[in-house]
Amino acid sequence: MDKMHSLLRRQIKKMFGSADNIPKDFQEIIGVINEAYFNFDADRLLLERSIEISSQELLEANSQMRSIFQAMPDMILRIDADGKILECKIPVNQAFSHIHPNEIVGKNIYTTFGPLAARRLEWAVRRAVKNKTVEIAEYSVQNQTEQFREARVVWLGDEQLIVVVRDITERKLAEDGLLESRRTLQTLMGNLPGMAYRCRNDRDWTMEFVSEGSVNLTGYQPAELINNSKIAYNKLIHPDECEKVWDTIQASLKEHKTFQVTYRIKTADGEQKWVLEQGQGIFTSKGELLAIEGFISEITDKVQMQESIKESEHFLSEVFASIQDGISVLDTNLNIVRTNAAMEKWYAHAMPLIGKKCYEAYHGRKTRCDACPACRTLETGKADYEVVPKTGRDGKIVGWIDLYSFPMVDAATGKMKGVIEYVRDIVDPTARKVAEKNHTELPKESAENGIPAVVTTTSAAEI
Repeated sequence: MDKMHSLLRRQIKKMFGSADNIPKDFQEIIGVINEAYFNFDADRLLLERSIEISSQELLEANSQMRSIFQAMPDMILRIDADGKILECKIPVNQAFSHIHPNEIVGKNIYTTFGPLAARRLEWAVRRAVKNKTVEIAEYSVQNQTEQFREARVVWLGDEQLIVVVRDITERKLAEDGLLESRRTLQTLMGNLPGMAYRCRNDRDWTMEFVSEGSVNLTGYQPAELINNSKIAYNKLIHPDECEKVWDTIQASLKEHKTFQVTYRIKTADGEQKWVLEQGQGIFTSKGELLAIEGFISEITDKVQMQESIKESEHFLSEVFASIQDGISVLDTNLNIVRTNAAMEKWYAHAMPLIGKKCYEAYHGRKTRCDACPACRTLETGKADYEVVPKTGRDGKIVGWIDLYSFPMVDAATGKMKGVIEYVRDIVDPTARKVAEKNHTELPKESAENGIPAVVTTTSAAEI
């Protein structure tokens, strides 16, 4: 063999004197043993190198862990099963600045942090020892102000435990503030005349949250609506309006806009109500829809009032259109804002009448009439009356009319907002002759200026 391992050479020399004296029958197995010696050396060197590297890594890891350990904002205690403090690490922060390790090591944990802490810690330690688990205890301490602590007790074995004490004052105050906010919000929502909700965007409008207002609005408790426990909210919506509600909300969600939709619901006792739903989609930063949140309020009285107003308006419009005499409504600037069919028929040549000045549409003038009952009503706030000529397409007089003007007052403010002119065609021959006679006796300058004839009387009977 080319090279013999030094340890094997010594063994051969001891047994055979020298390598040359090895019997031929043993030379092959001696070669295998020689190779095994060299392989063992190689493996040993590799193992030593691995141990060296692992030791360095372990030292570095320990150093890192020690740095992390020191940087932790928690107080860490090692205690025995009886509560005796064996070792401690005090963090450098305000919450634990009054505690010094040399003052508490060797003392019992139950007598170190006050009676309330003692009871909570003793309970956690006993459970950790018994169950070999991690136990958590919360307690408060009085320094300059009340502070809150959380202690995590961890069983180590060998009758020892680790206690990690963390200052949770800010978290506790935040939780208390959140609870107070929630109580305030619940009180607010409970007093609102309607139902606040959060639901999924599905055909059932599956509710995830419903306020107490659901009882007055729908007759169902919140728990009966949440997750469709007793009934899905969609089942309350009138069948004729389900698609309208769905389409309206989907269109708003698509554009990430708020929505408003009015529809009917059927309550638990069978009553039909009109409701107004207002809401919006809640989206992630990536635009994914999480839920829909909104508020549903009853508007039955409002809808019924609107329907009543529409019926009244329809009735008045029919009456307005059916009156055979002319009716013209003017604003405070003598602009025509409404007329009935009789006026539109008489002054068809001046159509459209709406938006024009009364003197322009009815008399073909560019300025207001000198003796105008509507103007006097606007000045005095009282009803007035005149007999005036009715003019045709070419401005010629084609008849005579009684013109009554009445103040139109805003019921809410008491202020005059216009004039209602009631116009009656004079068909009585005697009255017509009187009107024509008075017109022919007007001063010449009045006729030349195109001022229409006006006869002021106190009543139609005196014409």
